[in-house]
Amino acid sequence: MLLHPQEGLVLLEAGRARAWAERFARAAGFPSSLCGLCAIASQRLHEQLVRRGVRSWLVAAESDDVGHVYLRVGGALLDITATQFGSCYRTVEWRDAHELADEPFWTQVVGVHAGPRSLREFLQSQDWPDNQIHARRAMALGLFGCDEAREAQCRELAA
Repeated sequence: MLLHPQEGLVLLEAGRARAWAERFARAAGFPSSLCGLCAIASQRLHEQLVRRGVRSWLVAAESDDVGHVYLRVGGALLDITATQFGSCYRTVEWRDAHELADEPFWTQVVGVHAGPRSLREFLQSQDWPDNQIHARRAMALGLFGCDEAREAQCRELAA
């Protein structure tokens, strides 16, 4: 079933953004699961989609004090960092929002944002680490807040 009239374009850009995020993770010292990169990668994907004429929203969610950012495109959820929650998730999660009704990382929404600036301001107000919000800071500082214990916590909460 087609989830969006421009689904092919959306998935093409999502694949490109995921590949960028994987390269960025290696260069900046983030885990290969992309734990800690959801906000940065989602902002990148959002900007790519906007440039291609696809409207999307940046969504901030929280479950058990673990924050997460993904995109909403029409009635679908688009997440290119869901792998941080376990290998059961695809590198590009593209699903009807109703399919994920029982998944706390996608349903416990705390903010919806039309652009990266609004998202960054919101995340800063929620005390997210700067190196998980700003790509330049992440590259300069590496990832200090998402070590193996944090990654294990993400996976445990998803189980």
